[in-house]
Amino acid sequence: MKKSLLFLLLVLLIPAINSQAQVVISQVYGGGGNSGATFTNDFIELFNAGNAPASLSGLSLQYASATGTGNFGFITVLPAVSLEPGRYYLVQQSGGATGSPLPTPDATGTMAMSATAGKIVLVTGTTSLGCNGGSTPCNADAVSRIIDLVGYGRGTTGANYFEGSGPAPTISATSAAFRVANGCTDSGNNATDFAAGAPAPRNNQTAANPCSPISVMLSINDVTITEGNTGTATATFSVTLSQPALAGGVTFDVATADNTAAAGSDYVAKSLTGQTIPAGSMFYAFNIIINGDQESEPDETFFVNVTNVTGAAVADGQGTGTIKNDDDAPITPIYTIQGSGPASPLVGQIVTTSGVVNGDYQGSSSLNGFFIQDATGDGNTATSDGIFVFSNTPVSVGQIVRVTGTVREVFSQTQIGNTGDSTVVAVQPGAATLTPTVVSLPVSSTAQLEQYEGMLVTFPQVLTVSQNFTLARFGEVWLSADLDYPFNEMDGRLYNPTNFIDPTDNPASGVANAAVAAQQDLHNRASILRDDGRSVQNPATVPYLGPDNTLRALPRSGQHPARGQHGEQPDRCSGLRVQRLPDSANPSTRLYLCSPTRYAAFHRQCQSEDCQL
Repeated sequence: MKKSLLFLLLVLLIPAINSQAQVVISQVYGGGGNSGATFTNDFIELFNAGNAPASLSGLSLQYASATGTGNFGFITVLPAVSLEPGRYYLVQQSGGATGSPLPTPDATGTMAMSATAGKIVLVTGTTSLGCNGGSTPCNADAVSRIIDLVGYGRGTTGANYFEGSGPAPTISATSAAFRVANGCTDSGNNATDFAAGAPAPRNNQTAANPCSPISVMLSINDVTITEGNTGTATATFSVTLSQPALAGGVTFDVATADNTAAAGSDYVAKSLTGQTIPAGSMFYAFNIIINGDQESEPDETFFVNVTNVTGAAVADGQGTGTIKNDDDAPITPIYTIQGSGPASPLVGQIVTTSGVVNGDYQGSSSLNGFFIQDATGDGNTATSDGIFVFSNTPVSVGQIVRVTGTVREVFSQTQIGNTGDSTVVAVQPGAATLTPTVVSLPVSSTAQLEQYEGMLVTFPQVLTVSQNFTLARFGEVWLSADLDYPFNEMDGRLYNPTNFIDPTDNPASGVANAAVAAQQDLHNRASILRDDGRSVQNPATVPYLGPDNTLRALPRSGQHPARGQHGEQPDRCSGLRVQRLPDSANPSTRLYLCSPTRYAAFHRQCQSEDCQL
């Protein structure tokens, strides 16, 4: 009787183990490799029972025998990975020769676990708890490190340290201890939270098993904008969900509120009710008009409040708009932003620049932005005078604009602003006409086209449609300049190098197929991909088709192939998505594309092709 009272007293003095942990031990198997074993290795399976990703960085698994005097040891340090909600994580331990191999483990350790009874803890830190919960009780500091504890094995030889009223069931070489409800049950009682069954190890590739619908969280960002000296600018606030909206969508009200900035003078007040993010979507844009002035004043702020939200929980319902004074803001020329290398030297910095709009690609079916170009440039052929601006502030080709935003590199193209950024655009008085820069194909190298990125350029020679495979899907055609071939086919088409070059020939350089590679490089330098300037795939109306609904490179016999239209007025192109295009033969090759500034048709026997890179 005295012994029972002493045991009860010890139990009452043990600090409570953390319950309702996000990452839990969901399965334990210690019979790996034993006689008659189902699997060759012991294993411990973890599970994210929460509704948000959980990091395993800085955590470890530790083992102690069921009733022995040794402290928790056999430490397995977990890697710095993130475990998504409803996902399992398989940690393989020691084993033997009997049984089937485990599925691919996500981590491995060296624990020699008992096949029937033992104690396992998931803890914060990578050093031993310095206790075993039995002969050496765990103090409050040790218990505070325990994220989850599973004592398994019942009876006199069962685990003497566990969560709740008793340990998980005794297991064997052919059974494992499972956390019920596929890992979702965590009442803090090993006796009821676990059941024995045939081992079924699950790893991170196993289908997710979320314990409850993942909460949709709503937040609105903060925006910093430059007011401009005249006219107006647009500040775009993004209302964002943590995951796509569920059935029925998410609805809310959104409105501005004064702080140090005043509605009417500094910005235009705006209030909307019943706004919706439909099911499957995650974003909503709320545009606020900012009034420009030339008054020297401190930076000012106003608020955008999201209220009456249904279909989502609110993580951050207030966005702050900061209106920065730009009366003394210096202009950074476009060519300085571009720099002389493949990427801008000012990436990540907020800059203010100005230029002439030379191509407008706004709208969700296009690029959500436009190109501007310095009207005079710096005369340096190594630096481009044009740049892309990510903004849907209305502009027109020929307008002079002032732009403030963050310098980004997107798909190898330098641009101002990107999704989530605030790009301020102020239209300046006056207009300008740009003179296209002449670029002749073939260029000396495909990288040469980098110096014309975002600029209006013209190709003076006849360009031939040499490939239209992606015309119907992406609105693209390859154009090429006439090249000299060792046969009489001066029709502008590009002929496969191996049609007239022996692919097995090794020239004096000793490089196999060097002649083929050189010819292909010439083809790359003589080509430009023309895009229709839209981001839609498989458009209802295929661009560039002539009156007879054809656009093709004709065979050797017959008429000349279709050539790029010039006609009485030049058909200009603008450089959208100037980027490195895939080239499986030479991944380092830079191929470029251009797009028209206005819709164009193609005709046979034409003069030239104006494009903007």
